[in-house]
Amino acid sequence: MKVSKRVFYAFILVITMLFTIGAVSASNVLISEVYYDTIGTDSVEEFVELYNPTLADVDLSGWALSDNVGSYSIPAGTVIRSTGYITIAKAASGFNALFGFDPDVSGMTLGLGNSGDQVSLKDVSGSEVDFVAWEGFVSDWSIVAATGISIQRISPDVDTDTVSDWSTGEPNPTIASTPTTTEPPSTTPPPTTSTDKIRIASFNIQIFGQTKIGKADVMDILSNIARNFDLIAIQEIRDISETTMPTYKSMINAMEGPDYDFIIGPRLGRSTSKEQYAYLYNTETIGAVGSGVTYPDDSDVFEREPFIAAFEALGGNFDFVLIVNHVKPDDAENEINNMPDVVSYAQQIYAGEGDFIVLGDLNADCSYFDEDGPTPLRSTEYTWLIENTADTTTKTTDCTYDRIIITGGALGDYTGDSGVYGFDTVYGLTYDETTAVSDHYPVYAEFSTNQDTDGEMTSGTPTPTTTPAPTTAAAPTTTPPPETTEAPTTTMPPETIESPATTEAPPTTEEDSTAEAAVLTVVAIGAGYGVYKRRKKEKK
Repeated sequence: MKVSKRVFYAFILVITMLFTIGAVSASNVLISEVYYDTIGTDSVEEFVELYNPTLADVDLSGWALSDNVGSYSIPAGTVIRSTGYITIAKAASGFNALFGFDPDVSGMTLGLGNSGDQVSLKDVSGSEVDFVAWEGFVSDWSIVAATGISIQRISPDVDTDTVSDWSTGEPNPTIASTPTTTEPPSTTPPPTTSTDKIRIASFNIQIFGQTKIGKADVMDILSNIARNFDLIAIQEIRDISETTMPTYKSMINAMEGPDYDFIIGPRLGRSTSKEQYAYLYNTETIGAVGSGVTYPDDSDVFEREPFIAAFEALGGNFDFVLIVNHVKPDDAENEINNMPDVVSYAQQIYAGEGDFIVLGDLNADCSYFDEDGPTPLRSTEYTWLIENTADTTTKTTDCTYDRIIITGGALGDYTGDSGVYGFDTVYGLTYDETTAVSDHYPVYAEFSTNQDTDGEMTSGTPTPTTTPAPTTAAAPTTTPPPETTEAPTTTMPPETIESPATTEAPPTTEEDSTAEAAVLTVVAIGAGYGVYKRRKKEKK
C-alpha cells in the first residue's frame, strides 16, 4: 500500500532529527558551506555560502566574515532572502569556471587556510551570528575536507553550534534569488497523456544533490513535475554519494499513480564538480532496453560525455534511442557541432533502429551559441523541435538553452506537440519558489506509440571499425531477450541480451589490446539489440 507524500516527507524529517543529537532549529543566518582547499587556485576559487532559515529577508549591509587573519565586510545592499542562499566568492571568474554561473558576491578578501582555520559571521553590531572551524584549528572542530571537497552543513535548518552539524562533499553552491522582474513563461503545460501517445522531456535540475533533496517543498514540486511525463532525461545530478536519484524515485513513487524507475550514467566532468545523467521513466508506459552506454570520447571533445540509452513504448510499437548531453557553455559551438558523431556512434550500436532523439541543456543560444547559424546538427537529417523563440530559463534571461532534436526516422512518430513546461504557472509559484527548483524549465515532445515503421535490420551486428566502445561496458552473456513484444519487467542491460554464437567475449590475456576488447563489446551490444529488434518484428 502506498503512503501519502506528506507522510513520506514527515518520515524523512523524523529520521533526520533522530540522527541530529541535540538539534535545535536555527533562528539566524547561518554559514552553510565553505570551500577552502580548492581543486585549482585558492585565490580565485574559494567561497563561503550563507543560508537564511528565517521567515524574513535579512539585509547584510555592514555584516562581516572573518577568519584567523582578517575580516571582510559584506557589500552594502546585499540582501539574503527568506529560506534563501547567497554565495560570497573570492573571484567571479574562478567561481564561474567551476560551477557555470556567477556568485552572488565576489571580491572576498579572506585567505582560508588549507590546514586549519575558522570563519565567523558577525552582524552589523559586531556580534557573532555563526561560526565554523576545520582541521583542528579550534578544539573539537576536527572536520577535514580533501582537496576539491568542501565542508557543508548537514541540515540547513538545524544549528547546534558544534562540528556534528557538518559533513563534507563535492562543492555545491546554490545561486540566490535576486530577480529584477518577475516574468511568467509564455508557454502552457502539455496536454493530458493518453494510451496512444508518450511525452518525453529534458530537464536540467540545477545542482541536483543532497541540499535540494533536503528541501521538502522543492521535492514536492519536482515529484509532481515528473508525473507529467512518461520519460525525463535529467541533467546536472551532483552527488558523490549517488543517493539523490534513488531518493527522488522513492518520493515520486510515494505519490498516487504508476511507479517510476531510472537508469543512470557514471559521474562525469573534467573537474571535481562531477555530474551524472539519468533517465527517469513511467514503468507502465515505458520499458528500458538495456542500461545505456556512455559515448567514448577519446578526443575529449565533451566536458560531460553524452549518455545513450534505448527505450520502447509499452503500449505500442514505438522504440527509440535517447542521447542526452549537458553542453559546457564556453564550448557550446564545438560540442554541438560534434553531436552528429555521437549519433553515428549510437546508430552503430543500435543497428536497425531509425528513431534517435538528442536532448538536453545544450546551451544552444544567447552568448554561447548562434542558434541561427550553420551547424552539422541542423542538416536535413535533423529536426529541432523546440523553437528558437522559446525561453527555457526560469530567471530574467531569455534563452533557448534546452533542446530536443530528432533524426528523420522519428519525424513520422512525432505528433507535432512540443514546448516548454512552465511549472511556475502550473503550480502558482513565486519567482523565489520557481528558481529554488531550477534555473531551467523542462522541455518536452510528444510521440505516437503505434506508428513506428523501423525496418528489420540488415545485419546482426554493427560495423564499429572507427569508433571504440565504452570502457565500462561488459562482455556479452547468453541470457536471451524477452520473448514477447512487451518490455521486460526489470531493466536488462545491453550486455545481457543474447548475441550471435559467432561473437566471442573480449580476450583476457595480457597481450590483447584494449582496442580489440572495446570493438568486441560494441559488437556484442549491437548484436544484442539486433536480436531484440528481430524478435520484436517477428511478434508484430
